[in-house]
Amino acid sequence: MLLENYYRYLAYLFDRRSESLKDVTGTSRTINPALYTKGGKGTYSYSVSAAMEVDSPEGNIDFGIVVGTSDIPVSPYDYYINKISHGTSSGQLYYYSTQVKDVVVSGNIIELEVARSLSNQTDEDINVNEFGLIAKIKGYYFLIAREVSPATVPSGGFLEVSFKFKTTV
Repeated sequence: MLLENYYRYLAYLFDRRSESLKDVTGTSRTINPALYTKGGKGTYSYSVSAAMEVDSPEGNIDFGIVVGTSDIPVSPYDYYINKISHGTSSGQLYYYSTQVKDVVVSGNIIELEVARSLSNQTDEDINVNEFGLIAKIKGYYFLIAREVSPATVPSGGFLEVSFKFKTTV
């Protein structure tokens, strides 16, 4: 489910207005468009100053696709995910990089996929209950999508996670 943070970011982009988003710590952060002078005699224009980034590198679980242990149902106001740590020790999963795939247009369907692979390099099975997509905006981290669906990653196994943004026209 796409969360309130996602739609507030879209409003920021579409209307060039300030928006307040709740970061992963629960703190409200305001993102503002940059105002700069273009030309002479007070002609003004806006530029986007808060790009959204989700393509996290291997081992980084501050943003990108993350998995967690909570089974609390999804709410539009979610901002936090109880992340499973990166690593190869007990209770950890190894996070590879988050990939943003190419946009695919097939007939009247447009799709964008964000994907990440994780591996269980421990001697125990690891239970995953929630899946999240965290965006990095202006150095802060915002949960923009979350799903709850139990899965088990067996010892030595892999988990492929993806979020697909899909529109039919």
